[in-house]
Amino acid sequence: MKLQESLRKTIREYGISVIREKRLMGYLADYRAFDDYPAVRDVMKAIVSGNSGKELCRLTTEAGDEEFLRFADNLKDSLSGDLGFRQEFADYAVDSVSFALGIASSVREPQDRGFDAVEHNPEEKAGRGSHGRLNAQNILAGRDEHSPYEQGSESAFDNARKHRSGSLASILDRTVKISRRVMTLFFLIDASESMAGSKIGAVNDAVRNVLPMIGEISEENPDAEIRIAALLFSSGARWVYSEPRLPSDFVWPEVSAEGSSSDLGAACRELCSMLSGSFFKKRPIFSPVILLVSGSRPADDFDAGLGVLKENRIFRKAIRIAIAIGEDVDREALARFTGSDESVLTVHNIDAMKQAIRIVAVDDDSVQDEGVGEAQESAAGAGNNDEWGGW
Repeated sequence: MKLQESLRKTIREYGISVIREKRLMGYLADYRAFDDYPAVRDVMKAIVSGNSGKELCRLTTEAGDEEFLRFADNLKDSLSGDLGFRQEFADYAVDSVSFALGIASSVREPQDRGFDAVEHNPEEKAGRGSHGRLNAQNILAGRDEHSPYEQGSESAFDNARKHRSGSLASILDRTVKISRRVMTLFFLIDASESMAGSKIGAVNDAVRNVLPMIGEISEENPDAEIRIAALLFSSGARWVYSEPRLPSDFVWPEVSAEGSSSDLGAACRELCSMLSGSFFKKRPIFSPVILLVSGSRPADDFDAGLGVLKENRIFRKAIRIAIAIGEDVDREALARFTGSDESVLTVHNIDAMKQAIRIVAVDDDSVQDEGVGEAQESAAGAGNNDEWGGW
């Protein structure tokens, strides 16, 4: 459901006041309001987390349309200029709220269906507010003390400490308590045409289902903060988000399998670039878990890409598991990626696929060797005799 339609339905059910409440994001997620434009979720989160949601609510009931629209235009400028969000995403988010409240008659949707809401091009950011991208990141983390939405009220930092769980609050309050170490769970997903239909559909369903579970584990763990990263590879490779995110901030897109080739070598190079980047240099970490899901054979120079990746120290220490979908998979290549044949799970149907992903991504023992064995046994017990081609 489109964002504007999801907002209108939520407002009709829960009243206008819902636009100033954090629970709004949960309702929108239930309607899958961010599937078409995942980046807009970050913009909506910024609106809800600050005073702008309250002001929009007040103006709806106390002011005329002209005053509301003036505020809406200023809000768009603040979101893009002060917080560094892409202009088309800021416009779409604010216009969707206006439409849902019955003030705007139409909504212009973004051209970009990307995943990153923040502008990264320095030239395009010229002339914007002094806080730029930093403010956008901080307000999403609930710790921006300079947001224009917080003037005259308690800061988003204080709000976060009051409303979030104790374990997550301890991450935010870095000046008082010690930061938890970060453990990143990587999903490397084959999005080539060999995964079309039920295969990629099973992956989409499985990952969406485990994200909330991973979030609960992260919040309850006093020592480790779990982050999620996803790399899609087909004709080339691309990240869903430019850096690993908290499970609560990670919106899984509707991945389609359209690429003509399976460039696992390119995926290896992209993964190496990420592991060598600033995210893993500026914070204490645990060894990451890397889950590779593939239903085909590498079409590019996989050996060269893997050779580059194996030079990375973090990759060498990572827990690596692969899920091979069906029989038309180069298990030997997957075993070279994981480091052992025992770390490659083979599945033949949707139930086995979902169960394997859940066990690897969620169960506590899945990061140990015996956990891989458990996942293999569970996959075998989920009806592997039903071939993918029979669906």
